[in-house]
Amino acid sequence: MNNLLLVEGIPGTGKTTTAKRIAKVLEDKGLTVKCFNEGDLHPCDIAWHSTFTKDEYNILLKRYLDEKDAILEYSKDEGEYVFIAYTKVMQDLELTPDHSLVHEFNRHNIYQGNVSVEEFKKLHFDRWRRFGNDFDTNTVYIFECAFMQNHITELILSYMKEDGFIIDYMIELIECVKRMGPRIVYLKPSNPEWIIDNVAKERMSDNPDVWPHWIDMMVNYVVESKYGRLNGLKTRADAMEFFKKRMNLESRLLESLEVDKSILVVNENDWSSIDILENELARWGKDND
Repeated sequence: MNNLLLVEGIPGTGKTTTAKRIAKVLEDKGLTVKCFNEGDLHPCDIAWHSTFTKDEYNILLKRYLDEKDAILEYSKDEGEYVFIAYTKVMQDLELTPDHSLVHEFNRHNIYQGNVSVEEFKKLHFDRWRRFGNDFDTNTVYIFECAFMQNHITELILSYMKEDGFIIDYMIELIECVKRMGPRIVYLKPSNPEWIIDNVAKERMSDNPDVWPHWIDMMVNYVVESKYGRLNGLKTRADAMEFFKKRMNLESRLLESLEVDKSILVVNENDWSSIDILENELARWGKDND
């Protein structure tokens, strides 16, 4: 029984659309589905979240009374820590990057090498183990980019970890949710450059002076990372090479993971291969009935 579906692939491959499509088809079959896309208040991922101790969180609420309701809405209390889906708070309140609350969120973001790799691993594994033990067995959970993308990108860009370390890390991580019968849906582009260029044209900022275009943020994230600086990355082409590197590593990882998986090829100017997903969905529905 597949209680956890993990939708993965490099940026622009259609992960969000695919996750929503899976959710709709399974819901139409009468299944209970919870779909978590990137940035949502998540049950186990910490990307796009800020991590506060209880004391730090209470101080935050007292300091930002006008923003308190939005903070509470996108907060998850897990005992020792409170996790805040900060991009959701920023969107609801229309906060700009220079707002003091945004600076607080950034200060408590464990990504971009802000904590040791040991602490990074512990926080993630603790959440994944808790979720893997306590999930609702009558629900199908769909995660977009929470397994591969967010972990692998950080392990390369911030911690400079080698492929062997990353593969071992990911194999250990999937064990946290093994009893959920995880299935990976991997979207593999036949032409990665076209995929990135295509999504860059779609995700243009209305106000680039405040919020840069998507592609500029992606390139900056790569070239300004520890990995990017030490390897002399400077251009969009350099960032593209990183995504190819990540895709190759993920292909090797897929071969090593002993879980159900579906690899769907995304072709340039032709997304019809995603129709293969319909047959997969039909099987999942029967498996989960």
